Amino acid sequence: MKLSQLRYFCEACRVNNITQAAKNLYVSQSAVSVQIKELEEEFDVRLFVRDNNRLQLTEAGQKLWKHAQQILRQADQVSLEMAELKNRSGRLRVNLTPSCIPCILPLLGETFRQLRDKYPNVELQIQEEPAGGAAAQLLLEGRADLALMSMAKEPPRQLESETLYSSALLACVSRRHPLAFGWRQLAQYPLALTASTRAVLESLRKEGLLKQYGLELDYRFVFSQPSALEQLVEKDFGVGVAAHGIFMPKSDRVKLLPLEPPMPFHLGVFWSKKATLSDQARFLLQLICAPSFRRQVRQIYGQSAE
Repeated sequence: MKLSQLRYFCEACRVNNITQAAKNLYVSQSAVSVQIKELEEEFDVRLFVRDNNRLQLTEAGQKLWKHAQQILRQADQVSLEMAELKNRSGRLRVNLTPSCIPCILPLLGETFRQLRDKYPNVELQIQEEPAGGAAAQLLLEGRADLALMSMAKEPPRQLESETLYSSALLACVSRRHPLAFGWRQLAQYPLALTASTRAVLESLRKEGLLKQYGLELDYRFVFSQPSALEQLVEKDFGVGVAAHGIFMPKSDRVKLLPLEPPMPFHLGVFWSKKATLSDQARFLLQLICAPSFRRQVRQIYGQSAE
């Protein structure tokens, strides 16, 4: 006795017709007839008698139909539970660039908890790449499922994205620095910046988009985290370049200067257009793109930018 035999038999019982059962099952009429005949041979009973063009169940057929329906319901439930368990397991790779870690990572705690509640067996891997370009490459190569990163230019066309926060890059100098009264002399000084900001500026330079700013890129100090910039800038070791909202100095001896025209800076979640996102990745993406999460991001960055 096979599940396929029972399914064919139950459909024939439901419509009382072999031809109609075959149409409903998208199989040939002979396939249904063969499966029912095999059941009859296995149990050595007749399951149907013909009454004109309709089928009438015998006593044996009625008993088998009752049990077959129960068996198929149980089989469907098992398949559903097994599929759900499979979806609840697996691996989810999320990349965070350093510029996202100070403000975004604390917000992800509740989001990851909701992910664990729905998919308790998922293996969550948090990856860190120093720059958005490297993170984008991980997505394109299928080595990451989602990436939270910042960009000051249009992302590669192979990526989909949702913007969580938009800002601009700023010059960061000490208050006694001559640039405190104007940023156009920026090209005369060494730069202090994060690795992610350096990658952004370097990509913009290669594309010829920095000419409007008159910037000569002299990368003298490069850090993985924005917090180290303040000390160097305060002591006049270099001029900082950072994103509005992501880096806000605590010392009143450090000043932020807007660049004119503004250099846009976007923080968002990215994924590959070619990738088929798992249920876990789609669920996490839905949580990150939810209005409540976006609102928290804007509040944190907005408060730090005031």
